Amino acid sequence: MTPAQLILKTLFMQVFLIIIKVIFFGFLNVTLLPILIIYYLLLAAAAIALIRRFGPINYFEAFLAMILWVIISLVSDLIITSSIIGREVYSDWHFWLSYGVVLLAMLIFHKKQHVEVRKAMK
Repeated sequence: MTPAQLILKTLFMQVFLIIIKVIFFGFLNVTLLPILIIYYLLLAAAAIALIRRFGPINYFEAFLAMILWVIISLVSDLIITSSIIGREVYSDWHFWLSYGVVLLAMLIFHKKQHVEVRKAMK
């Protein structure tokens, strides 16, 4: 993982997260279970798609990307998302749970470097 990859994919992820959050919290009723399930699945799918684009990475790099994505997500949500849909979004626990869903998806589904090394040794 190069720094350019990390920065570029972080920016893409933030754009995806902002769009998803604005659509679901601004226009849809996230208290309905089917909409909530689709929301979490979209978040996880976006995180999985972008973290796998890094290629095989070790856990340190995965945690670095996770920490960076959380910090930038908090800042972008404070600046952009809350200005579009309002600050009352912070009172919804589904909004906060979405950070956990993204982090968990990133941790579980990144391409693990030690697995790729074992495959290459066979």
